[in-house]
Amino acid sequence: MSTMLLMVQSIAQNIALFCGALFAGGSVYTSPVEDPVNGAQGTELAGVYLLTAHPRPVIFQAVFGVLAPIAGMLTRGTGGAIRWAVGGIILGAAALVQLFVALPKMRRLGDAEFASNAERVSRLFDKLAKMHAAICLASLAALFIFILHT
Repeated sequence: MSTMLLMVQSIAQNIALFCGALFAGGSVYTSPVEDPVNGAQGTELAGVYLLTAHPRPVIFQAVFGVLAPIAGMLTRGTGGAIRWAVGGIILGAAALVQLFVALPKMRRLGDAEFASNAERVSRLFDKLAKMHAAICLASLAALFIFILHT
């Protein structure tokens, strides 16, 4: 294997590991820390908090959730173990769920008609908590796959 290919593989592994760790860190914070606090605040305050606090972290987490799978695939393409691609696919799936399922549900809280029904908001928080837990577990699994094969 050429030195250039090994250098690309090493850089891609480090990017996948770094971005995977940041994505997993955000997920770990959201699931066991933020979700219980949102449920305890009451539906009105929690909805306002989610709408104001979440846009920026979700953007950063989405960037890391896109870069890590690409880097994992690049590592595999340059002769790395198949596990890099598997970890990338798992992390990419978690990022897609975050962007296309969880984020639209969070944005529903901005709808005044929806937010006025406390029972519906409470059910939505329960769904978001379960989704965040699944995203957290998937991102941690991908991170452990990356760590074990570094």
